[in-house]
Amino acid sequence: MRLGLLAAIGFALAGGASPVAAQNAAAENSGQVIRSTAREVVLDLIVRDDRGREVKDLNADSVEVYENGARQRITSFRYVPGAEVRARLSEGKSAPLSASTPKPLRPNNLVCMVFMNIPSDAEILKQTLLASQEFLQFPLQEGTYIGVFRLDERLYPLVPFTQNREALIQAARTGFMFPPISLAQAAETLPDAKVGAGEPQGKPSPDDTRAGIAGSLATTSAGAERSGQIAVAARQHMDQLKALLSALSSLPGRKTVMLFSPGIINPEDPQLLKDVIQSAREQQITFYALDVRGPSAGETNPGEISRLARVSARQGDTGQSLGAMMENMRAGDDMMAAVRSSDRQATLRELSESTGGAAFATYDYRKTFERVYEDIDTHYELTYAPVSEKLDGRFRPIEVKPIRSGLTVITRPGYFALPDTPGIGAPAPFEAPALAALAADPRPTQLAAHAAAFRFRPGAQTSEYAVAFDVSPSDLKATPEPAVKKQRLHVSLFALVKDAQGQVIGKISRDFPVEVPDEKLQALLADSLSYEQPVKLAPGKYTVETAVVDHEAGRAATSVIAIDNPAAPKGVGISSVVLVKRVEPAQGAGAGDPLVFRGQRVVPMLANTVPAGAKPYAYFVVYPDAENAAKPAMRVEFLVNGQLAARQTAELSAPDADGTIPVAISAPVKPGECELRITAIQGDTTSTSSAKYTVTP
Repeated sequence: MRLGLLAAIGFALAGGASPVAAQNAAAENSGQVIRSTAREVVLDLIVRDDRGREVKDLNADSVEVYENGARQRITSFRYVPGAEVRARLSEGKSAPLSASTPKPLRPNNLVCMVFMNIPSDAEILKQTLLASQEFLQFPLQEGTYIGVFRLDERLYPLVPFTQNREALIQAARTGFMFPPISLAQAAETLPDAKVGAGEPQGKPSPDDTRAGIAGSLATTSAGAERSGQIAVAARQHMDQLKALLSALSSLPGRKTVMLFSPGIINPEDPQLLKDVIQSAREQQITFYALDVRGPSAGETNPGEISRLARVSARQGDTGQSLGAMMENMRAGDDMMAAVRSSDRQATLRELSESTGGAAFATYDYRKTFERVYEDIDTHYELTYAPVSEKLDGRFRPIEVKPIRSGLTVITRPGYFALPDTPGIGAPAPFEAPALAALAADPRPTQLAAHAAAFRFRPGAQTSEYAVAFDVSPSDLKATPEPAVKKQRLHVSLFALVKDAQGQVIGKISRDFPVEVPDEKLQALLADSLSYEQPVKLAPGKYTVETAVVDHEAGRAATSVIAIDNPAAPKGVGISSVVLVKRVEPAQGAGAGDPLVFRGQRVVPMLANTVPAGAKPYAYFVVYPDAENAAKPAMRVEFLVNGQLAARQTAELSAPDADGTIPVAISAPVKPGECELRITAIQGDTTSTSSAKYTVTP
């Protein structure tokens, strides 16, 4: 294996990736790559009614399941209460109940921790911190991700959706000084995330976290003297909630908002809140809310009630002057607005209960959040045996149709058919865009990237192939990060190895998320990223379908390599002939790496285009027959446009300690279509291999 300058500058393997721009409907709805078998698919789903409430009385006759448009026979169907899931997680059992059961296809279960208008009150900040830390102590089942957001004058994501508890706790702890990120970054670890173009842009300074709505509402709601001020604040609250819903609408899967707030002012126009609730229902977003002011915050101030009573009495006095009557009317409006704004828990309750959730005002955080997590984990589970049993890596869309009208089903949009074997069926999220690119029709060819397979160690039982990638970093998108004076690049290399029947038998995968200091960017762009991985194949015909993904640009390149791997006959053998792009120190080379020659690693030239005047080398390995006493030799033939231009025969050196003879020779260069043909000779046995390349004028 070889890592170019990208590795030298420094990279970190990561699970997160922004999806490639979809090439067709299947790619757009691909979702996370799911481990599955062709014998049985286990599908998790959530069903809601038109009021956003979960439906709990369905059976196998209540839904129809379609895969690739064909209806499937449901073999089992059951309701799984959240308490059962929580019990399994508390015992450390997040896997299926049966070891022989494939992992369920779960929809993304997104939990959004949202801090809305938290004022600069020491006690409220303390309770908000305690509550958020308690919320993050609960174990998460597979497919559940938490993101942390701050909602002031607009929505600020603070940490990407993740299951990393430490990262979440840190974001919650420093949520009012932590530099926000973009919504695209918050969703990049999620499969199938498509963030809308209208997301908030820019990052506020740490000082503005108390500015705008966050600070003004604390003052306005605490001491408003006119109903107009409270009406403005109430409308601002509604606008904030609309902005939150708009941002979350682009995210895939089941969405739950855990709202930490000192309350929401009930707008004078009830339609404003109704519109927010209706939008949440349409998007299947459930709200849970915690009033961080505590259990007594919802009580109406007795003094305000007394004052309202006195105003009401004065308004009934018909002996007042016109000026006094007008003043009393204004005072009455103020008092009505003050009372309306004082019970902000009522608005939290209406928002939550109307979307299928609940509102809380308590310091018993553990018990409260147990209820929330049980609701989040509740779902149905069904199984079916798919009609098609071909594990070809292709995307298979799934559709679940409820029989009863007025119901909405949230589930996985489909899966990639991969064998449930180690190294293949447990893919990382960054591989989903590559699989989507391979599923596209036509397949994308948007990057300057090349791939090839070279044969080594030919044998009667197996041969070893080195599958090689070569990517030009200058063709990748570098995203500036001015705050840290770095550039961000992210490329993934991926391949599926398929047998003659089109079944996936192997996978190659490597992810390179890179942050490059600004001053080193040009050096990186002038280099190349090369990577090789060995694959052992039995005799037969194969295809290697490759994909290179630039996550920052949302682009990909694909190719197909055909391999005809015959059983090696007895006698001398020879590897593929590899044109050498360059050699470099073989640090970290594995034992027996066939591309290491005299302490140097050979970097293959995959483009097979050589400029005139270049002096390339060719590299190959000869495998003498240990039972043959004859000394090995080689015959070199050079052909241009199909015509023999030169021929030479030479003896080979003695084998290395491992019994092989690695050879590097100068490759002839002449304008035209060239072929360098090498024949290994030992006694009366021969073996031939060649490399074809184009020499440009």
